[in-house]
Amino acid sequence: MLEDLGSSGSGWSDYVNVYVPSLSSFVSIHKITGESASIHVFYFQSDDCTGISYIDAPTTYNINEFGEKYYTGVRTAPVEIEPHSALRSFGCHYYDRRKYVVPAEEVSDLPFTFPVALPLQFK
Repeated sequence: MLEDLGSSGSGWSDYVNVYVPSLSSFVSIHKITGESASIHVFYFQSDDCTGISYIDAPTTYNINEFGEKYYTGVRTAPVEIEPHSALRSFGCHYYDRRKYVVPAEEVSDLPFTFPVALPLQFK
């Protein structure tokens, strides 16, 4: 695993990005709690948050938590859709802005569990 020491801007300075070669993805780990970053929203073309779930295209190579599961984006070209609903931690709601997205995919084979033991040690 590799640590990304770069700054990714406001709010993310409390996280360290760790590349997981076996998954070809990054995981953002909170420097104080050891928890992973969360997905804030899934998008759906249905009106009731059913069917194929999508995430923002820029998060394709990140692994994020939602509930007690972890997700990443399917490695495919982003598509522009007009979602009709969005699922957030507080539930499903109406959504009506076009987005560039990729299908979401559950990750079940993380090589470690959260929260990770701190301080982080890279070998």
